[in-house]
Amino acid sequence: MKTATSANSMTRHICTICSAKRTEGKLTKIYSPVFKKSAWICTEHASTGMDVFSQRNSTEKPLFLELFSGSGHIAAAAQQRGFKTVTVDVEAKFSPDICIDICNLRRSVLPERVDIIWASIPCTVYSILNLANHWQKTSIGYRRYYYSPKTPQALEALRILAATIRLIKKLQPIYYFIENPRGALRHMPHMAFVPYRRHVHYSDYGFDYPKPTDIFTNCPHFTPIKPTNQRLNGHAGLMSINSPYERSLIPPALIDYLMDCIQFLATPRLPDGQGSAHVNAQRTTTQKPAVQACTAQNSDAIS
Repeated sequence: MKTATSANSMTRHICTICSAKRTEGKLTKIYSPVFKKSAWICTEHASTGMDVFSQRNSTEKPLFLELFSGSGHIAAAAQQRGFKTVTVDVEAKFSPDICIDICNLRRSVLPERVDIIWASIPCTVYSILNLANHWQKTSIGYRRYYYSPKTPQALEALRILAATIRLIKKLQPIYYFIENPRGALRHMPHMAFVPYRRHVHYSDYGFDYPKPTDIFTNCPHFTPIKPTNQRLNGHAGLMSINSPYERSLIPPALIDYLMDCIQFLATPRLPDGQGSAHVNAQRTTTQKPAVQACTAQNSDAIS
């Protein structure tokens, strides 16, 4: 992969990865021998972009793996965006591609290469409402806590978390996302390997209730809207929903934003001086006005 950093200039280009419009001095021009084309990428994304382009060939669809898939609505959205998909869940009623407990899932049954992983880890034990029931909380610093399991359910939750992280490290996807309502998970030492924690409120993406949620990821340009409903009760409205399936749903507008961030992997067209096709595409989903401000930053790095 050849790289050539542009000379200082006032000419502006669009970053192929994050769609930011910047001057050439803050961009790097890369050439991919795979695609035989050039692209502008933000300097901070340059190594990521080169790694991505060197791993893929121009005819191969990237693979999206959804763990704890349930109804598979995340994978379905990825499939519509041009990804191959595989779903994994322990519940046969959801008809996943692979029906298995993740703790028993072996690398050999999965595709040779996985590009994206989305994991919505079961949240019952980690949620704020159940912290006191399942965990012993110990303060280890300012706003830093350690949670020790005190029930069999908490031990099982840790077993599932450890298996998920093991799988991510084995598969080495380009990007991974671990989703869980705000609670004990953000304090678990298991999560120290993840570089970014993004905090979102579902009410900013069209739902009637906030449901404060953490999304742990290694994707630097996944920067959802910072929560705007800080004073709302995070569980108001949510607990009135009797269906566990409905409570587990992720807002379509947030899924759309996720797909926008990874779309370039499924769009092997890199015209010189322009972003990939999704960069200039207008959103057609019905959203609150705040959802359109997808450049808002929410970059809580995990220390």
